[in-house]
Amino acid sequence: MKKRSAFIFGILGLLMVLGLISFTSALCNQSQTIMQLSGINNAHGALWNQSYNIKICYNDVFIGSYSGDNPHECDSNDIILKLSDISNAHATGKESSAYEFPVCYKGLSDCKIGRVCAEDDATCNIVAYISGESNAHLSLNNYPGVGYQPISCSCREESCSKTTINIGPTGCYDYSNSDELSCSGDPYGVAQSDPGCSSEDKSLCQCKWDNSTNNCNVEWSIQNETTGCSYSCAVSGSEATQCSGNSRIIRNSALITSSDLTICPISGSPSTLNCKSGSATVPCGDLEANLPFFDSWQIIASVISITIVYGLMSKKRDS
Repeated sequence: MKKRSAFIFGILGLLMVLGLISFTSALCNQSQTIMQLSGINNAHGALWNQSYNIKICYNDVFIGSYSGDNPHECDSNDIILKLSDISNAHATGKESSAYEFPVCYKGLSDCKIGRVCAEDDATCNIVAYISGESNAHLSLNNYPGVGYQPISCSCREESCSKTTINIGPTGCYDYSNSDELSCSGDPYGVAQSDPGCSSEDKSLCQCKWDNSTNNCNVEWSIQNETTGCSYSCAVSGSEATQCSGNSRIIRNSALITSSDLTICPISGSPSTLNCKSGSATVPCGDLEANLPFFDSWQIIASVISITIVYGLMSKKRDS
Protein backbone atom coordinates (compact mmCIF):
# COMPACT_ATOMS: atom_id res chain seq x y z
CA MET A 1 0.00 0.00 0.00
CA LYS A 2 2.82 2.37 0.90
CA LYS A 3 4.60 1.64 -2.37
CA ARG A 4 1.41 2.25 -4.34
CA SER A 5 0.79 5.56 -2.55
CA ALA A 6 4.35 6.66 -3.22
CA PHE A 7 4.01 5.73 -6.87
CA ILE A 8 0.73 7.66 -7.26
CA PHE A 9 2.19 10.64 -5.39
CA GLY A 10 5.23 10.63 -7.64
CA ILE A 11 3.21 10.41 -10.86
CA LEU A 12 0.86 13.24 -9.83
CA GLY A 13 3.78 15.42 -8.79
CA LEU A 14 5.66 14.75 -12.01
CA LEU A 15 2.58 15.62 -14.06
CA MET A 16 2.20 18.85 -12.09
CA VAL A 17 5.80 19.86 -12.77
CA LEU A 18 5.60 18.96 -16.45
CA GLY A 19 2.34 20.86 -16.70
CA LEU A 20 3.86 23.95 -15.13
CA ILE A 21 6.91 23.84 -17.38
CA SER A 22 4.83 23.22 -20.51
CA PHE A 23 2.38 25.97 -19.57
CA THR A 24 5.04 28.57 -18.89
CA SER A 25 7.06 27.61 -21.97
CA ALA A 26 3.96 27.94 -24.13
CA LEU A 27 3.45 31.46 -22.85
CA CYS A 28 6.61 32.59 -24.59
CA ASN A 29 7.95 29.92 -26.90
CA GLN A 30 10.09 30.97 -29.85
CA SER A 31 7.11 31.78 -32.07
CA GLN A 32 5.88 34.29 -29.46
CA THR A 33 9.31 35.77 -28.62
CA ILE A 34 9.86 39.17 -30.21
CA MET A 35 13.43 39.64 -28.92
CA GLN A 36 15.60 39.05 -25.85
CA LEU A 37 17.28 41.38 -23.33
CA SER A 38 20.28 40.96 -21.04
CA GLY A 39 18.29 42.42 -18.14
CA ILE A 40 15.02 44.03 -17.13
CA ASN A 41 16.26 47.55 -17.85
CA ASN A 42 19.35 49.41 -19.09
CA ALA A 43 20.03 46.24 -21.07
CA HIS A 44 21.69 45.01 -24.24
CA GLY A 45 19.49 43.37 -26.86
CA ALA A 46 19.53 40.08 -28.74
CA LEU A 47 17.53 38.41 -31.49
CA TRP A 48 14.66 36.09 -30.58
CA ASN A 49 16.72 32.87 -30.83
CA GLN A 50 19.69 33.77 -28.60
CA SER A 51 20.45 32.75 -24.99
CA TYR A 52 19.31 35.63 -22.75
CA ASN A 53 16.74 34.76 -20.06
CA ILE A 54 14.71 37.97 -20.36
CA LYS A 55 12.29 37.85 -23.28
CA ILE A 56 9.95 40.40 -24.80
CA CYS A 57 6.92 38.31 -25.69
CA TYR A 58 3.93 39.06 -27.86
CA ASN A 59 1.57 38.50 -24.92
CA ASP A 60 3.49 41.10 -22.89
CA VAL A 61 2.19 43.61 -25.42
CA PHE A 62 -1.12 42.24 -26.69
CA ILE A 63 -3.60 39.78 -25.21
CA GLY A 64 -3.34 36.23 -26.51
CA SER A 65 -0.87 34.63 -28.90
CA TYR A 66 0.16 35.51 -32.43
CA SER A 67 -1.02 32.75 -34.77
CA GLY A 68 0.61 33.74 -38.05
CA ASP A 69 3.32 31.84 -39.92
CA ASN A 70 7.04 32.76 -39.97
CA PRO A 71 6.72 35.44 -37.27
CA HIS A 72 10.36 36.56 -37.50
CA GLU A 73 10.50 36.96 -41.28
CA CYS A 74 11.34 40.56 -42.13
CA ASP A 75 9.74 43.09 -44.41
CA SER A 76 9.89 46.86 -44.20
CA ASN A 77 6.67 47.17 -42.20
CA ASP A 78 7.38 44.76 -39.34
CA ILE A 79 10.84 45.98 -38.27
CA ILE A 80 10.74 47.12 -34.65
CA LEU A 81 14.35 48.28 -34.21
CA LYS A 82 17.87 47.33 -35.29
CA LEU A 83 20.73 45.81 -33.31
CA SER A 84 24.50 46.13 -33.65
CA ASP A 85 24.87 42.33 -33.42
CA ILE A 86 22.75 39.22 -32.90
CA SER A 87 23.42 39.36 -29.12
CA ASN A 88 25.01 41.64 -26.49
CA ALA A 89 24.02 44.46 -28.80
CA HIS A 90 23.19 48.14 -28.73
CA ALA A 91 20.04 49.32 -30.46
CA THR A 92 18.89 51.99 -32.86
CA GLY A 93 15.67 52.96 -34.58
CA LYS A 94 14.46 50.94 -37.56
CA GLU A 95 15.19 53.75 -40.02
CA SER A 96 18.91 53.82 -39.19
CA SER A 97 21.47 52.28 -41.53
CA ALA A 98 24.14 52.12 -38.79
CA TYR A 99 23.17 48.63 -37.59
CA GLU A 100 22.48 45.62 -39.80
CA PHE A 101 20.50 43.22 -37.59
CA PRO A 102 16.77 44.05 -37.66
CA VAL A 103 14.37 42.81 -35.00
CA CYS A 104 11.20 41.81 -36.85
CA TYR A 105 7.86 40.36 -35.83
CA LYS A 106 4.99 39.70 -38.21
CA GLY A 107 2.36 40.32 -35.55
CA LEU A 108 3.44 43.97 -35.23
CA SER A 109 3.53 46.95 -37.56
CA ASP A 110 4.12 50.71 -37.64
CA CYS A 111 6.74 50.58 -34.87
CA LYS A 112 8.28 53.96 -34.03
CA ILE A 113 10.48 55.47 -31.34
CA GLY A 114 8.50 58.08 -29.41
CA ARG A 115 5.13 56.99 -30.77
CA VAL A 116 2.39 57.74 -28.23
CA CYS A 117 -0.59 55.39 -28.34
CA ALA A 118 -4.00 56.96 -27.84
CA GLU A 119 -5.64 55.71 -24.64
CA ASP A 120 -8.68 54.46 -26.56
CA ASP A 121 -6.60 52.68 -29.23
CA ALA A 122 -6.53 49.01 -28.20
CA THR A 123 -4.43 48.07 -31.24
CA CYS A 124 -1.37 50.13 -30.18
CA ASN A 125 0.97 49.46 -27.27
CA ILE A 126 4.53 49.90 -26.01
CA VAL A 127 6.87 47.02 -26.90
CA ALA A 128 10.02 48.29 -25.17
CA TYR A 129 11.85 51.43 -24.08
CA ILE A 130 15.05 52.71 -25.69
CA SER A 131 17.62 55.12 -24.22
CA GLY A 132 18.25 57.06 -27.42
CA GLU A 133 18.13 57.13 -31.20
CA SER A 134 21.39 55.18 -31.61
CA ASN A 135 24.00 53.20 -29.61
CA ALA A 136 21.18 52.72 -27.13
CA HIS A 137 20.22 50.41 -24.28
CA LEU A 138 16.78 48.83 -23.89
CA SER A 139 14.24 48.14 -21.15
CA LEU A 140 11.10 46.07 -20.83
CA ASN A 141 7.85 47.90 -21.51
CA ASN A 142 7.14 48.35 -17.79
CA TYR A 143 10.57 49.81 -16.90
CA PRO A 144 10.88 53.23 -18.56
CA GLY A 145 14.26 54.58 -17.47
CA VAL A 146 14.76 58.32 -17.08
CA GLY A 147 15.21 59.80 -20.55
CA TYR A 148 14.08 56.58 -22.27
CA GLN A 149 11.54 56.76 -25.08
CA PRO A 150 8.85 54.18 -25.86
CA ILE A 151 8.93 52.02 -28.97
CA SER A 152 5.25 51.53 -29.76
CA CYS A 153 3.70 49.26 -32.38
CA SER A 154 0.30 48.30 -33.75
CA CYS A 155 -0.92 44.71 -33.82
CA ARG A 156 -2.03 42.90 -36.98
CA GLU A 157 -4.28 40.21 -35.53
CA GLU A 158 -8.03 40.66 -35.95
CA SER A 159 -9.75 41.89 -32.78
CA CYS A 160 -6.39 42.25 -31.00
CA SER A 161 -6.29 44.18 -27.74
CA LYS A 162 -3.37 45.61 -25.80
CA THR A 163 -2.35 44.37 -22.36
CA THR A 164 -2.28 46.61 -19.30
CA ILE A 165 1.29 47.67 -18.49
CA ASN A 166 2.07 48.07 -14.78
CA ILE A 167 5.14 50.28 -14.42
CA GLY A 168 7.89 48.73 -12.30
CA PRO A 169 10.22 50.49 -9.82
CA THR A 170 12.13 53.40 -11.33
CA GLY A 171 14.81 53.96 -8.68
CA CYS A 172 16.26 52.96 -5.31
CA TYR A 173 13.73 55.21 -3.56
CA ASP A 174 10.97 52.75 -4.48
CA TYR A 175 12.52 50.19 -2.10
CA SER A 176 12.12 52.53 0.88
CA ASN A 177 8.77 51.00 1.85
CA SER A 178 10.32 47.54 1.71
CA ASP A 179 13.41 46.49 3.72
CA GLU A 180 17.20 46.59 3.80
CA LEU A 181 17.61 43.25 2.04
CA SER A 182 15.44 44.25 -0.91
CA CYS A 183 17.27 47.57 -1.17
CA SER A 184 20.81 46.20 -1.21
CA GLY A 185 19.83 43.27 -3.43
CA ASP A 186 18.19 45.60 -5.99
CA PRO A 187 16.25 42.73 -7.64
CA TYR A 188 14.79 45.06 -10.27
CA GLY A 189 18.21 46.46 -11.25
CA VAL A 190 17.20 50.12 -11.00
CA ALA A 191 20.33 51.66 -9.39
CA GLN A 192 22.11 52.63 -12.59
CA SER A 193 18.96 54.17 -14.10
CA ASP A 194 17.99 55.94 -10.85
CA PRO A 195 17.47 59.66 -11.60
CA GLY A 196 19.74 60.46 -8.65
CA CYS A 197 22.65 58.50 -10.15
CA SER A 198 24.58 61.46 -11.55
CA SER A 199 27.97 59.71 -11.53
CA GLU A 200 29.87 59.99 -14.79
CA ASP A 201 30.28 56.20 -14.56
CA LYS A 202 26.73 54.87 -14.07
CA SER A 203 28.00 51.35 -13.36
CA LEU A 204 29.27 52.54 -9.95
CA CYS A 205 25.78 53.31 -8.63
CA GLN A 206 24.24 50.92 -6.10
CA CYS A 207 21.17 50.89 -3.88
CA LYS A 208 22.11 51.12 -0.18
CA TRP A 209 19.94 51.22 2.92
CA ASP A 210 20.21 54.18 5.34
CA ASN A 211 19.29 52.96 8.84
CA SER A 212 19.00 56.49 10.20
CA THR A 213 16.19 57.40 7.81
CA ASN A 214 14.88 53.94 6.83
CA ASN A 215 15.38 55.04 3.26
CA CYS A 216 16.94 53.31 0.27
CA ASN A 217 19.50 55.63 -1.30
CA VAL A 218 21.51 55.45 -4.47
CA GLU A 219 25.24 55.62 -3.69
CA TRP A 220 28.59 55.45 -5.44
CA SER A 221 32.25 55.95 -4.53
CA ILE A 222 35.33 57.15 -6.36
CA GLN A 223 38.98 57.69 -5.48
CA ASN A 224 41.02 60.84 -6.00
CA GLU A 225 43.96 59.39 -7.92
CA THR A 226 46.24 62.25 -6.86
CA THR A 227 45.66 62.09 -3.09
CA GLY A 228 44.44 58.50 -2.75
CA CYS A 229 41.41 59.73 -0.81
CA SER A 230 38.09 57.95 -1.28
CA TYR A 231 34.82 59.86 -1.56
CA SER A 232 31.23 58.66 -1.64
CA CYS A 233 28.01 60.27 -2.77
CA ALA A 234 24.67 59.27 -1.21
CA VAL A 235 21.52 60.58 -2.87
CA SER A 236 18.31 60.33 -0.89
CA GLY A 237 15.05 60.56 -2.79
CA SER A 238 11.77 61.94 -1.53
CA GLU A 239 8.44 62.24 -3.28
CA ALA A 240 7.88 65.91 -4.06
CA THR A 241 4.56 65.23 -5.79
CA GLN A 242 2.28 62.22 -5.91
CA CYS A 243 1.35 60.49 -9.15
CA SER A 244 -0.48 62.70 -11.60
CA GLY A 245 -0.96 61.71 -15.22
CA ASN A 246 1.19 58.59 -14.65
CA SER A 247 4.21 60.61 -13.48
CA ARG A 248 5.57 62.09 -10.28
CA ILE A 249 8.44 64.34 -9.20
CA ILE A 250 11.24 62.93 -7.03
CA ARG A 251 13.43 65.38 -5.11
CA ASN A 252 17.03 64.14 -4.70
CA SER A 253 19.26 65.36 -1.85
CA ALA A 254 22.96 64.57 -2.27
CA LEU A 255 25.59 64.22 0.47
CA ILE A 256 29.35 63.74 -0.02
CA THR A 257 31.32 61.77 2.57
CA SER A 258 35.06 61.21 2.86
CA SER A 259 37.14 58.21 3.95
CA ASP A 260 38.96 60.48 6.45
CA LEU A 261 37.89 64.09 6.91
CA THR A 262 41.16 64.97 8.66
CA ILE A 263 43.37 64.30 5.64
CA CYS A 264 40.69 64.08 2.96
CA PRO A 265 38.50 67.20 3.08
CA ILE A 266 35.27 67.24 1.11
CA SER A 267 36.72 70.03 -1.04
CA GLY A 268 39.17 67.48 -2.45
CA SER A 269 36.51 65.28 -4.01
CA PRO A 270 37.12 64.79 -7.75
CA SER A 271 34.78 66.39 -10.25
CA THR A 272 34.01 62.97 -11.70
CA LEU A 273 32.10 62.15 -8.48
CA ASN A 274 29.50 64.59 -9.81
CA CYS A 275 27.49 64.46 -6.58
CA LYS A 276 24.56 66.85 -6.84
CA SER A 277 21.02 67.43 -5.65
CA GLY A 278 18.10 68.03 -7.95
CA SER A 279 14.70 66.77 -9.00
CA ALA A 280 13.38 64.54 -11.74
CA THR A 281 10.04 63.67 -13.27
CA VAL A 282 9.69 59.89 -13.34
CA PRO A 283 6.92 57.38 -14.12
CA CYS A 284 4.78 56.14 -11.26
CA GLY A 285 6.74 53.11 -10.07
CA ASP A 286 5.10 49.99 -8.63
CA LEU A 287 7.22 47.79 -6.37
CA GLU A 288 4.66 45.02 -6.76
CA ALA A 289 5.37 44.69 -10.49
CA ASN A 290 6.37 41.14 -11.29
CA LEU A 291 9.73 39.89 -12.43
CA PRO A 292 9.59 37.95 -15.71
CA PHE A 293 6.84 35.34 -15.36
CA PHE A 294 8.69 32.40 -16.87
CA ASP A 295 11.65 32.69 -14.53
CA SER A 296 9.40 32.86 -11.46
CA TRP A 297 7.51 29.73 -12.47
CA GLN A 298 10.76 27.95 -13.20
CA ILE A 299 11.76 28.50 -9.59
CA ILE A 300 8.41 27.18 -8.35
CA ALA A 301 8.68 24.14 -10.60
CA SER A 302 12.18 23.44 -9.31
CA VAL A 303 11.02 23.61 -5.68
CA ILE A 304 8.15 21.23 -6.43
CA SER A 305 10.54 18.83 -8.18
CA ILE A 306 12.88 18.76 -5.19
CA THR A 307 9.93 18.20 -2.82
CA ILE A 308 8.67 15.29 -4.92
CA VAL A 309 12.06 13.59 -5.06
CA TYR A 310 12.50 14.01 -1.31
CA GLY A 311 8.99 12.61 -0.68
CA LEU A 312 9.63 9.56 -2.84
CA MET A 313 12.93 8.87 -1.10
CA SER A 314 11.29 9.17 2.32
CA LYS A 315 8.43 6.83 1.40
CA LYS A 316 10.82 4.30 -0.08
CA ARG A 317 12.84 4.33 3.12
CA ASP A 318 9.70 3.88 5.27
CA SER A 319 8.24 1.01 3.18
